[in-house]
Amino acid sequence: MALVYFAVYDCDVFSRDDKLAHFCLPLTVMQTGYRHIHLRANNNDPIHSTIFVRVDIEDVDEEDMIYVRL
Repeated sequence: MALVYFAVYDCDVFSRDDKLAHFCLPLTVMQTGYRHIHLRANNNDPIHSTIFVRVDIEDVDEEDMIYVRL
């Protein structure tokens, strides 16, 4: 089972990076295309915020795999 974790942080030079919201879902239920991801607060309460993402799932060879953290 693979999970995709979306997290939104407040990054600034005056304080440490604070996590504002997050959402996690299984890769098997993700659909390709443009999607709105409904976020949750740190205490797992729903909030009225979304992030707009473009999902593109493709097969790659293990030789060509590059790991990138966005």
